[in-house]
Amino acid sequence: MSLSIHAPIPELYVSHDSAQKLKIEAGNLPSWDLTARQVCDLELLATGAFSPLDRFMGQTDYQGVLDDMRLTSGHVFSLPVTLPVEPNPALHVDQDIALRKCQKRAPGGHDADGMYEWNRDEMAQKAFGT
Repeated sequence: MSLSIHAPIPELYVSHDSAQKLKIEAGNLPSWDLTARQVCDLELLATGAFSPLDRFMGQTDYQGVLDDMRLTSGHVFSLPVTLPVEPNPALHVDQDIALRKCQKRAPGGHDADGMYEWNRDEMAQKAFGT
């Protein structure tokens, strides 16, 4: 498998006009209030700092990073970048949700590719060696 080290950084920002439309749409979507850590992860995704990621990891990438420090694309990635949420009957797979910063405006949106349970002990051991 050949990987490009010069892959373009994912562009996750939207134009001003699109942002205005998305803000209106976000008012009608189920929402999740982000923790401070989740806001930081969202900002790192949006700016390309977590490149090649263009979204929070799904289960396959999550497990690949824990087991082999690799994404399904083959890129090396050492720590999982996920959006942990508590069970919520209003949230469903393949549904747009508004991500809210401290119950205020929505800094982002996310289309959940999948929901999965994760093991805190496994993640602590494999990701941090503790």
